[in-house]
Amino acid sequence: MTAESSSRGTALLVVDVQIDFCEDGSLPVDGGAGVARRVAAYLETHADRYAAIATTRDWHIEPGRHFASAMGKDAEPDFVQSWPDHCVAGTEGVEYHPELSVAVGRYVQAEFRKGRYEAAYSAFEGTLSKDDETSLLDWLLAREIEAVDIVGIATDYCVRATALDALSAGLHTTVLTDLVAGVAEESSRAALDELDRSGVYLATSQVALSSCRTTRPAPLGAEPTAPESSGQARSGSMTIAPQGHSTMQIPHPLQ
Repeated sequence: MTAESSSRGTALLVVDVQIDFCEDGSLPVDGGAGVARRVAAYLETHADRYAAIATTRDWHIEPGRHFASAMGKDAEPDFVQSWPDHCVAGTEGVEYHPELSVAVGRYVQAEFRKGRYEAAYSAFEGTLSKDDETSLLDWLLAREIEAVDIVGIATDYCVRATALDALSAGLHTTVLTDLVAGVAEESSRAALDELDRSGVYLATSQVALSSCRTTRPAPLGAEPTAPESSGQARSGSMTIAPQGHSTMQIPHPLQ
């Protein structure tokens, strides 16, 4: 696929690079700390290429059956629709990974929190705060954003959901594949394949920075072109592919 690169009208979305999603967290993704370091370095060198930069955080209070613990103290997570407790508001695990936190303070203009009382995978389900219900899409449109680059955790869940929602909103959508990490190898590769078929541009940050992107965004409100794969379940605005819970990092697209 081809893509279109310009700092004017382009936002960077940093998805869920939090302590609990990195090594030693309560729901660790292999390579999460590496993503935090690389995203921080990318911000230090390329933040000025973007018209806007926003982050998301899982911010769980009582998300119901999203936590296996809600189904009883002996309930085990299935790592598809139920998970270990993670990113609970007020805990250390909800914070940005330390490798990223300084860069967030320097370069990020807005943070969107999601999942207070339900499962929430897509960044577009988040709001600025409990008192300010401004959505990510409204925030982007107010800044005349036409394209987004997406980085973060996890490839096969929140990154995937965010990319599909961005595409549905008519935004030209790029996933920077060296700046993401996934929960499981099989589902991460399937997610990247689905995104590619749907019209999302997949590239390493180096390739994306040097490319001349020519694909134009679809009209606002357009649906992604690819249908849901069989055997998938919906949760929030994201389609979740069945999987195990081994971990891996996807360094570049569709290898």
